[in-house]
Amino acid sequence: MQRVIFAFLILFGLSACTKQDTELELQLLMNEIDSMAAQTTCTDADDWRITPIGSKGCGGPLAYKAYSSQIDTVKFLKYVKRYTDKQSAYTEGMPSDCLFVRMPAAVRCVDGRAEFVYSFALDN
Repeated sequence: MQRVIFAFLILFGLSACTKQDTELELQLLMNEIDSMAAQTTCTDADDWRITPIGSKGCGGPLAYKAYSSQIDTVKFLKYVKRYTDKQSAYTEGMPSDCLFVRMPAAVRCVDGRAEFVYSFALDN
């Protein structure tokens, strides 16, 4: 049922009229993004990519998502962009924590799931 609603929203490009409508659309988009990212078991970290998602009021992404190059990456990144654009418009003018979200250095496979690896080396 959730996919039917999501498909309806995407197909017809409904613009949200209320805060609740926008929040629902954002949640459905994130559910679809998460579902697509989870389609592939992580067995080779070289097959995985990282993309920023969402945006903070002070600049920079809200988070990062790992995704396999084996999925429909064009569709996946289209949904990520749509989510980021909607979320940015929705939160415009709202307070932001302005905390820096560190970009992962890489992805590693642990028990079939993609996990981020962070570099903690200090650049001089």
